[in-house]
Amino acid sequence: MSEESVAPTPPRTNLTRTQTFLVAGLILFTILGMFLMGRDALRLDRALGPVALGHFSASRDLGNLQRELLLTQIKVKGLRIDTPLPGTPYEGFRLESSGAAASILQNFSLARSAYAVLISKLETLESGILISDEIQQEVEALQRRFTAADRLVTRLETRELTPSQLLATLQELDTEITATEIVVRELLLEQQEAELGVIAEARTIARASRLALGVGGAVLFMMSLSLLFVTRRALNTELQRAYARLRQETTQLQEAHQRLEEAYEEGGRLGRESARRAAQLEAAAQVGRAASTLLSVEDLMITAVEQIRRTFGFYHAQVFLIDDEGQSAVLRASTGEAGQILLARNHQLEVGSRSVIGRVTSAGKPVVALDTEADPFHKRNELLPDTRAELAIPLMVGKKIIGALDVQSTQPNAFQPDDIAVLQILADQLAIAVENARAYEEQQHLTEELRELDQVKSQFLANMSHELRTPLNSIIGFSRLIMKGIDGPVTELQGRDLSTIHISGQHLLHLIDSILDISKIEAGKMEMHFEPIDFRKNIADVAMSTALGLVKDKPVELVKEVPGDLPPIMADAVRIRQVLLNLLSNASKFTDEGRITLTVTKQGEMLIVSVSDTGIGIPPEKQAKLFEAFYQVDSSTTRKTGGTGLGLAISKSFVEMHGGQIWMESTGVPGEGTTFAFTIPINGPQQPTEEEDSCGEKAALVLVVGNEPGTALLYEKYLVAEGFRFSICPTLDLATEEAAHTPPQLILADVKVGHKEGLEMIQALRQQRAIGDIPIVLCALDNVESLALEAGAVAFLQKPVMRNTLITTVQQWTKNGKQLVPTEAESK
Repeated sequence: MSEESVAPTPPRTNLTRTQTFLVAGLILFTILGMFLMGRDALRLDRALGPVALGHFSASRDLGNLQRELLLTQIKVKGLRIDTPLPGTPYEGFRLESSGAAASILQNFSLARSAYAVLISKLETLESGILISDEIQQEVEALQRRFTAADRLVTRLETRELTPSQLLATLQELDTEITATEIVVRELLLEQQEAELGVIAEARTIARASRLALGVGGAVLFMMSLSLLFVTRRALNTELQRAYARLRQETTQLQEAHQRLEEAYEEGGRLGRESARRAAQLEAAAQVGRAASTLLSVEDLMITAVEQIRRTFGFYHAQVFLIDDEGQSAVLRASTGEAGQILLARNHQLEVGSRSVIGRVTSAGKPVVALDTEADPFHKRNELLPDTRAELAIPLMVGKKIIGALDVQSTQPNAFQPDDIAVLQILADQLAIAVENARAYEEQQHLTEELRELDQVKSQFLANMSHELRTPLNSIIGFSRLIMKGIDGPVTELQGRDLSTIHISGQHLLHLIDSILDISKIEAGKMEMHFEPIDFRKNIADVAMSTALGLVKDKPVELVKEVPGDLPPIMADAVRIRQVLLNLLSNASKFTDEGRITLTVTKQGEMLIVSVSDTGIGIPPEKQAKLFEAFYQVDSSTTRKTGGTGLGLAISKSFVEMHGGQIWMESTGVPGEGTTFAFTIPINGPQQPTEEEDSCGEKAALVLVVGNEPGTALLYEKYLVAEGFRFSICPTLDLATEEAAHTPPQLILADVKVGHKEGLEMIQALRQQRAIGDIPIVLCALDNVESLALEAGAVAFLQKPVMRNTLITTVQQWTKNGKQLVPTEAESK
């Protein structure tokens, strides 16, 4: 309906307000009078109904009493006196008359019952409404007569009368019964008159009611006719106006309905188109997700073409990639049985050939054949006989054409501009994914080669241990012998030269030992010999004695805070002593004056060992790489203090191989120094028992969340070799879906740059219901162990992560989904 249409107004009459009120008042008054008359008639009818019923019932009872009295009177008259009966109370009765006497008594008993019923009915009738005085007087006379007759019958029942008394009693009873019957007859006549009066009154009321209703109805009818006649003309005029407006509005509604139907059809078409477009975009999203998770080029392309064919309903879908020479487009993924045959034939088309694929791989623009029967560039394939339309979109990375996405339909003109736009998005995603997968595979091969080279290097250095140590031992040993004068006296100058040779040899031996240690650690050939040891006696005291020689020429105080009641620990004494000596050596190098403190405490099942100094400290920007192999704080410090940069990396590996962790704290302010600390499990690293190894449980699953494929691949190599299952998710969303589908026993959150990204990742993971209480280990460049633990991680690994460190940490947190080494919080 248009906005200009006006709704019809109600009809208006020609009556004034006063006339309307008068007519309405008269109608209401008439209705009220009729209502009151009807109500009174109904009430009177309800009142007379019981009275009439009572009168009718009383008349019936009077008739019953009259009948019994007449029967009694007849039997009394028929009784006569004859020869007395000896031995009986009534000697004057004849023998055959004794039955008659009994009959009199029986009949009068019935008369008593009829009398009682009659009196009860009369009392009920009197209590409901007043009866006439005549009837009242007759009732009182009946009561007196019947009482007298009843008294005589009672005397007769005693049978103690003489014959003369009996005769007199019978005569008197005959008289009383006769008088009673007369009263009953008169009372019966009065009752019949009362019944007639009630009926007449009820008829009078009914006629009056009908008359009132008739008059009221007539008045109401006349008034209604008058009112209808007055309003009829006004209504006719108004109805004509309303009919004209209705016709106009009907025409407008028809026009609006037509427009609505057209809009509905258009909306339906748009809805269907939107649903189809949503399905296509969902397919694009699924291909994008597959592209971010599948790192195999073949798997990626197969998944993509199957998804495209199924979602878009195409007859066929396939992907071509240009070969290394750039001459041919080789089929790499194809759907259906025909696709398998084409792949088996190594189907390929020449770039720039007279075909849809040839044109698209040379021009780099979409090519469409809307009618293959008439398009000269469509190359017919006998395995795809039903193709009637073909569309090919180039796969491009930058300006480089790497292949083409080809789809075919059984319907001519099947491809619309919107279809081409969505498929272009899919093609762009697929091209990038293919290029990434290729790069990943190349990086995988390169990483494997580097891994092999690294193992060869480590193996070489390990094998060279004997060859390197033998000449050094000779140099160090013989120089010491000469210095002691065993081979003869030496001059002071010769002594200083020999001392220099000896010290340099010791330094070179230490350097070679460090390189060999790190090589063994990386090669996985470093062996530990765990045995019960007294930490204070075998580790702390020995290390502090050695440290005295390191600070003997400096104003530095060595402080040892080690309790005497420490329990024995399971550890490799040589390696733990080496760790502690490395920390004390570093502290002595960077502390020119002040104090170096060794502190050992027990917390739960862990020993916490810390070495604090008051030296120059370490700047925050240098702390992230402090535990990396060959890393040194800066060149000037290196020249002053010396060192290989391997001590902390080796110490970190030894601690983690014991099942502990190592970290450092420093503000970088000179004088506030640095604190290095590490933990050692008292009972040694927990190892799976033979029974647990043979129980046949499924290998633990480790999920890596991070966008560095090379790092993830390295983790995979390390862990798969130890029997773990492995899964990689580059994004948080994919990790959540993967965890919901297949819950892992451990999550490695690997971040590429700053620690802030890692802490946010941990918090985001912990908020996911699918993650729950799954242990999370953060791997980052910055040393943020305390922050990582506060954010919800169970452990922190500083990158680069060594192989043994990674394996030890993962083993701690994946056995039966529980940690093997108690944390500090649990120990408390």
